[in-house]
Amino acid sequence: MKVLIIFLFSSLSLCTNVHGQNIDAAIEKYANNYALERTYLHFDKASYSPGDTIWFKAYLMEGIYPGSGSKTLYVDWTDDKGNVLQHSLGPILKATSIGQFGIPENYTGRFIHVKAYTKWMLNFDSSFLYNN
Repeated sequence: MKVLIIFLFSSLSLCTNVHGQNIDAAIEKYANNYALERTYLHFDKASYSPGDTIWFKAYLMEGIYPGSGSKTLYVDWTDDKGNVLQHSLGPILKATSIGQFGIPENYTGRFIHVKAYTKWMLNFDSSFLYNN
C-alpha cells in the first residue's frame, strides 16, 4: 500500500507544471490597478504677509487622468522651524479640493511650508507628497 501511494504521488507530481512567479507581470498588474496619486496646489497669490489668508485649489491626479480614488485631502501648514501651525482636511470632489489658511497676525517666520497628501499617498515614498 505504501508503494502504491508513493507511486501515485510521484506520477501526479510529474504531470503538473510548476511555474515561477513572473515579477514583471505582477508589477504591471499593480501599476495598472493601483495608480500613484499626485496632488498639485494652486495659490491665489505668489507671496503673503502676516494676517493674510492663503486661498488654494488642489488638483488630484492619477497619472495623466483626474484622480478618483481618494475622497479627503490633508494639508499640513508648518512654520520655518517645523512647528505645525494647522492641520486641515477637505473633501475631494471631481478630483479637486479648495481651502484656506489664515496666517496669524503675529507670525514672524520667514516662510510657511505646505504639505498636501491623501491617505493613499502615504503608502508610497514621501517624495510623492506635495511639498512647497
